[in-house]
Amino acid sequence: MSTIPAVEPSPAVPVAAAGPPSHAARQAPPTQLTGRLRQGTVLLRSAESQVQVGLDPRWAVRLDGVRQHELAWLQRVALGTRTAERAALELGVTPERAAHVWAALRDGGLVVDDHPADVDGSRSADLRSLCQLREDGQGQAVLTARALRHVGVSGLGRLGLAIATALATAGVGRIVLDDLGVVQSTDVGLGGYDAQDVGTPRVRAAERHVTRTSQATCSTTVDRPLDALVVVDQWATDAARHARATGDGVPVLSALVGEAGVTVGPLAVPGRTACLRCIELAHQDADPGWPAVAAQLRERGRLEATTETTTCATAAGIAAAQVLVLLDGGLPSTASRVVEVLAPEAVPRTTDVAPHPACGCGAITGR
Repeated sequence: MSTIPAVEPSPAVPVAAAGPPSHAARQAPPTQLTGRLRQGTVLLRSAESQVQVGLDPRWAVRLDGVRQHELAWLQRVALGTRTAERAALELGVTPERAAHVWAALRDGGLVVDDHPADVDGSRSADLRSLCQLREDGQGQAVLTARALRHVGVSGLGRLGLAIATALATAGVGRIVLDDLGVVQSTDVGLGGYDAQDVGTPRVRAAERHVTRTSQATCSTTVDRPLDALVVVDQWATDAARHARATGDGVPVLSALVGEAGVTVGPLAVPGRTACLRCIELAHQDADPGWPAVAAQLRERGRLEATTETTTCATAAGIAAAQVLVLLDGGLPSTASRVVEVLAPEAVPRTTDVAPHPACGCGAITGR
């Protein structure tokens, strides 16, 4: 956490408890008080004349020399109901002092331009975090872009539905659902399928749950190229199945359900990152008996693996987050590693992966 020492202690300025502000406070505020504090900014007194702005160590700072009425001014601005200028007038912060403090906050990256648009309640929690994460503070721009995205989820058991729901709730506009099976009793729970869904086609039940908890639309057909595809496999991945999507230029994230855990990744970005065949070839190099084992596991895949509750919840969050980072313009960490979430603790652990020279997917040369 950094400290901004640029704000020298100010002389005491009385704050009127009621009635119009003082003559000094009624002076026209300086034009430097443009912009706003990042949405969701937390301001706390950390010492007698020191204010902490933000909690996350990635961006939190401490501001020295701030008096109580100046903290009240900043807290009022952070609520978003007053501009910095208006709040300064109301709380008796002089124009010169307000400009000095505001400049220090802007230098610290805490002041951004413009005001975010309102969003529906289901995404307001996401907006607050996104406003903190984006350099320009415009979390609404992220949600607007997500609403135009189409993401496929193939494999709609307990894990697949949790991933689809998380993506939809985070603002993805359309979820393309793929599964030929019906809801099993082991799919029930975790805020998804319920007992009444057992025996119902998974696609139909999944659509009902996703649209009930978000503004996303669902479909089973693709009317434009997907922006990403999540494929949930059982026991062993089917590299050929994934290759069909990456061959069409679609980034594919693997989520593999095992005996007592889930492996998330890799995220295969066509021509850029390791694909599932790269992983299979590396596995075969390390264990010549792997192809025979994998073939039996794929056959066993017809008998679905069950997903323990805590590993499913954790893995679903990780998988959805990786897709969202990609949609938002980043390159997720699973582009170069896999994340294992194993029972009983469900604490993620990562393993680096790399393109295999014998694969031919183009990731090494970037073809």
